[in-house]
Amino acid sequence: MAAKKKPGFDLGDVLSQVLPPVSDSDTGMEQITYLDINALDEDKANFYHIDGIADLVANIELVGLQQPLRVRPSPETPDRYVIVSGHRRRRALLALYQEAPEKWGKVPCIVETGAESAAMQELRLIYANAATRKMSSADLNQQAERVEALLYKLKEEGYDFPGRMRDHVAEACRVSKTKLATLSVIRKGLDKVWMRKYKTGKLSEDAAYTLAKQDAARQQAIFDACKTVSNPTSSLLSRRVRELDIIDKIQCPKKFGGGSCTNKPSMLETFRTLESYHASRCTGCCANCSYLMSCKQVCQKLKEIVKQKKADAKAEKQAAQAEKAAKEQPDIDLIQLLWRRWDAARKSAGMSVEDAFVVSSKNYIKGNDQRVADIISGAKVRADDYLPYHYSRACDFRALLATAQAFGVDVRYLLGLTDAMTPPDHAGTPQFHSGTPTEKTLAWCVFVIDGTEFKTAAVWWPHLGKWCFEHGTGIDGECVGWVPLPD
Repeated sequence: MAAKKKPGFDLGDVLSQVLPPVSDSDTGMEQITYLDINALDEDKANFYHIDGIADLVANIELVGLQQPLRVRPSPETPDRYVIVSGHRRRRALLALYQEAPEKWGKVPCIVETGAESAAMQELRLIYANAATRKMSSADLNQQAERVEALLYKLKEEGYDFPGRMRDHVAEACRVSKTKLATLSVIRKGLDKVWMRKYKTGKLSEDAAYTLAKQDAARQQAIFDACKTVSNPTSSLLSRRVRELDIIDKIQCPKKFGGGSCTNKPSMLETFRTLESYHASRCTGCCANCSYLMSCKQVCQKLKEIVKQKKADAKAEKQAAQAEKAAKEQPDIDLIQLLWRRWDAARKSAGMSVEDAFVVSSKNYIKGNDQRVADIISGAKVRADDYLPYHYSRACDFRALLATAQAFGVDVRYLLGLTDAMTPPDHAGTPQFHSGTPTEKTLAWCVFVIDGTEFKTAAVWWPHLGKWCFEHGTGIDGECVGWVPLPD
């Protein structure tokens, strides 16, 4: 049994009581024994992550092994040894052994033969690693947990540690008492869904501490809301906590019944579906939410209100579409008229659509023939469709016509086709009407049949609602203009 220690406990002092005695050599150095690398086993109690092996391999290969491994005889298997200190070095040596077994087959070791309890052996393993390793927060946390358990075990075995055990654990782990308290909160409060990230280094200590202060249900909700984030930051998780706080504090307006919000479960479902760093949109009553119309988790108290709002929105949309269609119809009519004229003139000249496109400085692609036919028939016409002439649109032609009307000149003068602002025959040119007469009318009409324009005398019969030849036969073509003739 070890003697009682005075205040000011030092783990090094405790371990010094069971360290193996120095060798009898004159140098005072511990005896180094070369052991077969395959006879060395890792300590099952070693919980530290073993990384950085590649760098260590390169270092040993360059300058050799600078420090022997510390081992003890295996209590289970003769002629085998358990590593006390040097797990990373053994891993690196094994990698070198695979390449050159004759060079790295024997490992310099210090064999400890002193009898000691399992608790002291594990404590010595931790103490050796604590002084040499750069540990993650998760490793340090697990180390603190094990040190506390081992110190209590040693106390049962006769070691006396005056003062608070937490102070001894902090001193043994070489951390402050504040950090030890933080690690304790994480260890006791962090849910298992987050603990995996914490142990693999994907969750910082600050982030883990923020989460560990929340209950399990909240931690699960935040986990779901951060499922697309590989390494959630402390600031993100703090924001998620604040968002849950806001949801918890939402109150139902008096006009809907008052009291605590009854839609919180649905709001939490919406919260769980958040992606990446998107902020929660549940910040108050659903009645004031901009997502009221599209949210699938809207409060049931607003069901009829949402239904009416959707109906109003649909009616408003339909009205807007009708207004837009009415506004665009004149342009559509003009586009059809100009394409029909272009197509009639093309056919009269015996040109293909492709050749006509070249003349009109338009790029011809496969399908243009069908597109022209669709516009002429009215099957597919848009107000923003191009006209037959390069990249001109209906608004361009309207601007030209409006300019000619404002100036009081013939449009041909603006286009450079005549030098006379008002040609002599302008006044005598008949003015064709569009649409249909309101009573029986004998007229000189311009028809388009199969894309070809022709002129003829015709009679409009209101009771038939159609144009007919003078002998009474109906005309199937479309009348694009007519001039009344005297009876």
